[in-house]
Amino acid sequence: MPRIAIVTDSSACLPTELAERYNVRIVPLSLLFDGTVFRDGELSQDEFYARLRDPEQRATTAAPAPGEFLEAFRAARAAGASAVLCLTLSSRYSGTHSSAINAADLAVRELPGFEVRVIDTGGIAMAHGLAVLDAAKGAAAGGTLDETAAAACRAAAGANLVGVLKTTRYLARSGRVPWIVHFVTSLLRIKPIIAASAGKTRAVGRVRTMTKGMERMIDFVRRNTASDRPLRVAVMHADASGQAQVLAERVRDTLAPAELLITEFTGVMAVHTGPGFLGLAWQAPEPARFPEGVAMRRTSLLARDVVTLEGALGELPPPAEDPPLIVLSGLPGSGKSYLAREIARRYPIAVLESDALRKALVERPSYSQRESARLFAVCHALLERLLLRRIPVLFDATNLKEIHRRRRRTFLAVIAVVVGVLVVAAAVFALLGGKRGLDKEAAAVQGYPYPSLQMFPPDPGGRRHLAVGESYDNYNSNPPTSGPHTIGTAEPGVHDEPVPKQMAVHNMEHGQVVVWYNCNAPQPLDADACNTLKQSLAAVVTEANNRGKRVVMTPYSAMDYRIALTAWQFLDGFDEFDAQRVRTFIDTFYCHANLEGFC
Repeated sequence: MPRIAIVTDSSACLPTELAERYNVRIVPLSLLFDGTVFRDGELSQDEFYARLRDPEQRATTAAPAPGEFLEAFRAARAAGASAVLCLTLSSRYSGTHSSAINAADLAVRELPGFEVRVIDTGGIAMAHGLAVLDAAKGAAAGGTLDETAAAACRAAAGANLVGVLKTTRYLARSGRVPWIVHFVTSLLRIKPIIAASAGKTRAVGRVRTMTKGMERMIDFVRRNTASDRPLRVAVMHADASGQAQVLAERVRDTLAPAELLITEFTGVMAVHTGPGFLGLAWQAPEPARFPEGVAMRRTSLLARDVVTLEGALGELPPPAEDPPLIVLSGLPGSGKSYLAREIARRYPIAVLESDALRKALVERPSYSQRESARLFAVCHALLERLLLRRIPVLFDATNLKEIHRRRRRTFLAVIAVVVGVLVVAAAVFALLGGKRGLDKEAAAVQGYPYPSLQMFPPDPGGRRHLAVGESYDNYNSNPPTSGPHTIGTAEPGVHDEPVPKQMAVHNMEHGQVVVWYNCNAPQPLDADACNTLKQSLAAVVTEANNRGKRVVMTPYSAMDYRIALTAWQFLDGFDEFDAQRVRTFIDTFYCHANLEGFC
């Protein structure tokens, strides 16, 4: 086997023959049907879809335990590998990445001298699988761990996915969309078209027939590929092999791909899409370099300066399909930096702050015209460099003069990947109401990346205080997200005894977040597993409270979720612990509703 072993999870949906050819070790996720656990692939396709179509059986998925990844690492070392590159699906959708990270930590102690590197590809299904295949090919060719990891990252950055759902029933059953969405789409006979790229999933259209859906998918691929170079394309399906063959023929005729694969969804993917799903994953060519005659001539000083400032930015966000360039310009004290921080808190974006970059470039800034010219020349070159790599960028420029704007305008006319430029002056920011004038509710919805988020209208019971001894149970969500509440509030922190839901609602009215958990849903956990869940949630909640947030954690046995996160009018419920998801909800929705002025 190659010296670098490749390990991934079963959601990659790799064709069996390719996984075997390149010695890819696959760690299966778990399927749960009414509490009975099956490893992904354990059930035959016929038995799996029979259970999935049974309305009496509730289907959920679970990430592999760290021990399963650790066993794969052990096996790779025993087979002669010198290191492991472990590639997981996007951490936005599953706790699988977190499980692999925990296993890598265990490997440090158990397998000394054996390096395990874990990478989140940011993709799902074959958008994730294409990165795995590129890494496996690099390893088979004798690549080092760094070279193999770089191949995976390049492939992941260029991988995209688009698909058509035959029905939204299974998304609703798994909690990814509210049931009302399924009701409306079924009533109107609509089949949604969804796309996934750079770790985000969004709806991009709707059709009434799968035939039309095939045409729209191919057109979507064509419109979102900027090069004429042939693509690598994977046709994906869930129990729809006949239609997948038809789609493959149309792809071959219209896109003429360099490589065309057909693969069937494993159970952990089909649980959410349901039978009948069709999709395309494709790997776009690497972004083209500057056309001849357009590229700026870089002096050696400019090149060194660009490297210096890029190093000062720290960790960069992942590439995006349509990376925006946002430019904030205004005088010092106008609120630009606050707005930049708020945008960066909600969206993954690299922030180039001119004052900070000036200090990174010059040890003792003089703020002279010559120094400013050097600074903005480097900033423009760095903007080009980042945008060509499809990195979203926010440029916070203090005292950006007209002479420094000209070069940016020429640059923007050349770079086609920029989809929008926003120049925000201090006067506009003031018109928005200053630091409290942002539309927090809209920003919160748009900035939260998990598709299972639900927004509820205000409870019909209003916001009144309940009289002593009075109860109220007819909330319009479970757990509640608004409505009548007790006069008192719960103390922020971890509660071992249930906090009355009527009291928790009052906490949310004050802008606080409530974390609920139920060790008996969707199936009972044993005592050790329940204790682990409580400790994991408590660690995140305590950390948030230490950062100045006000978060309540409470057991709650009357819900169908294992974990529910609530803020005023918002709820995200799920069954697998994901620390990043909990943190993101808290950071996104804490104080989004400041109804009583407590924030």
